[in-house]
Amino acid sequence: MIPFKGKFSGIRQYMKGKPHPWGFKVWARTGISGILCDFDVYQGSVQEEKELKKQGRGSFDFRVEQTHNICAVRWYDNRAVTLLSTFDGPQPVDKITRWDKSAKHYVEVSRPSIVKTYNRFMGGIDLLDSFTAKYKFHIRSMRWYLTILWHTIILGVVNAWLQYKRDCKTLQIPEKEVMNRRHFQAQLATSLIQTNTMKRGRPSMDESRAPRAAMARSAPPPDVRRDNVGHLPMKVEKRGRCVHCKDGYTTTACIECDVRLCFNDHNNCFHQFHT
Repeated sequence: MIPFKGKFSGIRQYMKGKPHPWGFKVWARTGISGILCDFDVYQGSVQEEKELKKQGRGSFDFRVEQTHNICAVRWYDNRAVTLLSTFDGPQPVDKITRWDKSAKHYVEVSRPSIVKTYNRFMGGIDLLDSFTAKYKFHIRSMRWYLTILWHTIILGVVNAWLQYKRDCKTLQIPEKEVMNRRHFQAQLATSLIQTNTMKRGRPSMDESRAPRAAMARSAPPPDVRRDNVGHLPMKVEKRGRCVHCKDGYTTTACIECDVRLCFNDHNNCFHQFHT
């Protein structure tokens, strides 16, 4: 659910009992790890469930789309549940026990195979929702499409972080060296802001590129250091500690990274820092 309380949208939904009852309902397809594979904004339902309700709990109906081999199953438990799959279908049907409020005892209910498979691998959506709720920057806008656009960006950040963690596990990187979501998001933002910020061509001599009085001591992210764009040495007035070797003092700095680096006959930290 994408929270939104504006009045200028025909696809806004109300879902009672949700933390954010007003907003845009989103259909999403994720893996068990929470990585988003696909999503679509819900725009209303035209399907009826009255017939299944008359047949009672455990009743179901299904349709198969032959072109793409997609099976749609609608199963009625306490309410109708609709599932789509290219992998599973209604057969085989097994029995499960459910509490009957009116009869005050447990009853057996038929359950299609696709429901059993879903229950086995469910949880990815809830995991994704918990990730998107953390470190989220809210925007206030009457333009409803900006809310969906911003939510899409957040989903991209979460997907990138989950993929990063998967790659770290594959490369057997120690867990202590793996960035958490907050640090990953901060470094991603820094990289997007600083990468390729300098114009290509001969450097100009305007005031905007003049040496600065105070230099930043924190090293930029690797994406910025190694993009091979605009990393030129310049002289500064005050000597400072090299961010690469940590022992040398120099008056040479990178015009793009905004840090001091040794650049002499004995130490070429400038080259090592950018490779």
